[in-house]
Amino acid sequence: MNISSRDCDHHPDKKIIVKLSANTSFVAVGSIITFTARIRNRKSKGILTNAFLFNETPTGTVFVPNSVTVNGFPQPGASPVTGISLGTIPERVKSVSVTYQFRVVTVPSPAKISSQARLTGTLVFSKGRRIPITVLSNVVTIPFQGACLPLQAANNGIVVRQGEGIKSFIKIANPSRNTLLFKLLSSPKHGSLKLLIDGRYAYKPKHNFTGKDIFTVLVIDPICHSTAIVRVIVLVRAKCCDHHHKSSSSSCSHSQSSSSSHSSFSSCSSSSSRSSRSSHSSPSSSSSHSSHSSHSSDSSYFCSCFESSTSKTCTEE
Repeated sequence: MNISSRDCDHHPDKKIIVKLSANTSFVAVGSIITFTARIRNRKSKGILTNAFLFNETPTGTVFVPNSVTVNGFPQPGASPVTGISLGTIPERVKSVSVTYQFRVVTVPSPAKISSQARLTGTLVFSKGRRIPITVLSNVVTIPFQGACLPLQAANNGIVVRQGEGIKSFIKIANPSRNTLLFKLLSSPKHGSLKLLIDGRYAYKPKHNFTGKDIFTVLVIDPICHSTAIVRVIVLVRAKCCDHHHKSSSSSCSHSQSSSSSHSSFSSCSSSSSRSSRSSHSSPSSSSSHSSHSSHSSDSSYFCSCFESSTSKTCTEE
């Protein structure tokens, strides 16, 4: 059998489009949801035959009998659960519109109704070539009225050593438990940042920079249509153990942060030989002494930031 170049469509299913929508943004028990599926045979160079549209019953709902229409014409007895017959859809047809209804009877967990349509059929080309296809629509998710709770944003605090990078993620309270999206609002001035749409990020300070760096992230709940802004405060600490002063001793302790950022930190204090001997005899006095050193403001900020990072926040002092 000879096949012309017109028939050589290696991915014909990608030319068939099914777009699903609903008539409401929120639901409650007793609500009737009308779904509309629009089907287009766009430049597939073939005729879609024996087409059927399916839509499984969303959790928490039941199908409303005799609610199916095709291009505005009622289809008695038809159901998307068992398949709605659409017959033949020619190529480059503008669209075929199918509507059907489900009634909400219970509140599922999580509290939202999700639906996706599925189109099956066989593409037939001019030379007799036949290709079975299955095309999925987009997923439509509708939350329950009152089930949407606002996002609870707080400052995020991380600590990183000079010249070293860190990988972490944006922390935010998400009581609605929906999948969130993350977009960068303002970039850090003293480092490079790569933020992924799921909230993970990688940060690295500029060479020789120490101090505080800040960036902000917009958090989006696409289901509940709510947003929040998270401010991330990065404290870049110098590698203080690499430097020693002849006139004074240097005491440096390294600890692993218990915060979810998994960063390590260094606290360093310089004192006279008498103070140094005192700090060795009492380990706890080192951090206490550093808060009264000539770098007290910096150490004070560092301590407050590190302590609050265990609760996923960082306060400025």
